[in-house]
Amino acid sequence: MPRHSTGRFAPRSSPTATFRPEIEGLRAVAALLVAVFHIWVGRVSGAVDVFFLVAGFLITTSLLRQVEQSGRLHVGSYFSRLARRLLPLAAVVLVFVTLLAPMLLPSTRMRATLREIAASALYVENWALAAKSVDYLAREDAPSPVQHFWAMSVQGQFYVVWLAVFALAAVWGSQRIRRRLVALMSALLVGSLAWSIMLTDANQPLAYFHTGTRMWEFAAGGLVALAVTAGYRIMGRAGQVAGWLGLAMIVTTGIVLPVSTSFPGWVAAWPVGGAALILLADSTPGGVASALGCRPLAWLGRYSYGIYLWHWPLLAFLLAQTGRPTADAWSGLAIIALAVALSVVTTTLVETPIRTRLHFGPWRTVGAGIVVMLLVVAITAGVGQNYRAPAVASAASTSAEHPGALELAVPGTASTTEAPIRPSPQDATADKASVYTDECHQGTGTAEALTCAYGVLDTAFTVYLVGGSHSAHWFPALEEVATINGWRLVSITKSSCLFSTDPPGEGDEVQYCRDWNSNVLQLIAADSPDLVVMTSTYDGGSGEHVPEGYLERWAELDQLGVPVVALRDTPRWDTSRPDCVAQYGATSNRCGEPRSNFFADHDPTAQLVNPPPNVHFADLNDFVCGPIRCESVVGNVLVYYDSHHLTATYSRSLAPMLQDALTDAGYGPSR
Repeated sequence: MPRHSTGRFAPRSSPTATFRPEIEGLRAVAALLVAVFHIWVGRVSGAVDVFFLVAGFLITTSLLRQVEQSGRLHVGSYFSRLARRLLPLAAVVLVFVTLLAPMLLPSTRMRATLREIAASALYVENWALAAKSVDYLAREDAPSPVQHFWAMSVQGQFYVVWLAVFALAAVWGSQRIRRRLVALMSALLVGSLAWSIMLTDANQPLAYFHTGTRMWEFAAGGLVALAVTAGYRIMGRAGQVAGWLGLAMIVTTGIVLPVSTSFPGWVAAWPVGGAALILLADSTPGGVASALGCRPLAWLGRYSYGIYLWHWPLLAFLLAQTGRPTADAWSGLAIIALAVALSVVTTTLVETPIRTRLHFGPWRTVGAGIVVMLLVVAITAGVGQNYRAPAVASAASTSAEHPGALELAVPGTASTTEAPIRPSPQDATADKASVYTDECHQGTGTAEALTCAYGVLDTAFTVYLVGGSHSAHWFPALEEVATINGWRLVSITKSSCLFSTDPPGEGDEVQYCRDWNSNVLQLIAADSPDLVVMTSTYDGGSGEHVPEGYLERWAELDQLGVPVVALRDTPRWDTSRPDCVAQYGATSNRCGEPRSNFFADHDPTAQLVNPPPNVHFADLNDFVCGPIRCESVVGNVLVYYDSHHLTATYSRSLAPMLQDALTDAGYGPSR
């Protein structure tokens, strides 16, 4: 590879900037990959990582030219150009979503959506999603129409970091600034990549949205820019092979790699490396630059930013209206066509005039951009007045209007259909077991076994409720039973963690769960409770079964002389039940499914060859589902506060049936 040195760095010594149409084509390919994978595949493609590398390449080229031509950084001009390029379309899309969301989304999703719109306007959406990713109960929330702004937020934060990198490199003047930039960018690449690998292994959902795990991708683009502007290119036949190989790596990323569960980590080096090869490849005839630089792709690349911004809210609104997890072929094509059309229109009528025709001073432009985005936040706050969160969770008992599970348990019990359902879909997420508000339910990122005692504390009979969130949602029912019987109830639950010798999961999360299991077992051995209540089955996507780890755990409890009542697990739906009820109504057939969709033909506990002698099995799902169908609302009570956790109100209505099951196991009122 020949090297064309620019010599010492002084004003006007840098190479002349040249337009590379293949970069526009590369952007077009990345935008289409993002849209295609979101719309039809239902997973990420890795193309966002291509955008990050290209952003690092272009901004490094621009800042380097500025420093080498003028000898200093022009901070106002830098932020002014970014504001003119990025903010107009972002503001239009955010206002569009804010105005249409109340008409096209279930009311249950509005509070979260408005919060995310505000976060997107402030360029912190990635951190808002990172916070949700570590909140187990929020992980399965339906994605908002602006969730894709996480990438724009990361990119916006990168631009601030990159200005600091150049400022640090320029402290000693513009002479030899390239060497200092290579050192700084290399250090940032190594540190960020190492952090990305470690955090991805420990907590992949958090790592996906974390700015620190993505910074190395921008740094890689910056290093490529330094190489290219210094004359380093892959020439001739090698350049042709490298360019086409790079494109193949990008296109195949979402197909051959498990990007949804392993990104960013080291796996992101595949699409990032592919983009780097394309930018390093010489523009020789027959190379990838000829294909990517063709007029249709170059034209589409001009609108790739708008395509990225528009496609996701269109898809989110479509899925919310149809209730489907993915779009069909024709509606997907319509989304892409409409996204392209909206991008062309808004780029032509909004972004281009603002960028090229409005001439304010640099800092006035920056100030105007900040005001516009703050106005977006103000609009979301105004709309949000109609969607205030409830002050407290519902704590109502069953009644003639809201019998809940009693409607299935007691023949002839029927609710008053005119009564509003309880809790309302909008308030459902607040209707959780009190162990959450009491901070007695452990999160995923620690192994400490939290214990909280309820019921009659000075009694001789102690019941332990142990397991994951599907054990925790039985707490309201079990608390009523414990109070009636005069028992002491100790709750020890942890999100996404089965009370098992081999809990499912990966990374640090499952290690925390294993350690938590050991800690709980030590507590049980020390306290010798009279009874442990937990779940008996699990369906993690492979069908309902009794985990082998449960059997081993029950054997350990048997050795300790501790009996167990194990409850068959409750249904797990694909989508939020409050969302469905809010959109279609409590009596809609669309919010119910055949019972056979959720359970094995026979209770797996009944198929055990040698059932553990210390375990009594109970199945209360006849009071959660009807004999044929499972519904989202039973007895005017909303059954779930998300896609698979019982509301506290419905759980409480199951108390009489749970009492009967415990009595059958030998733990009745007589105790």
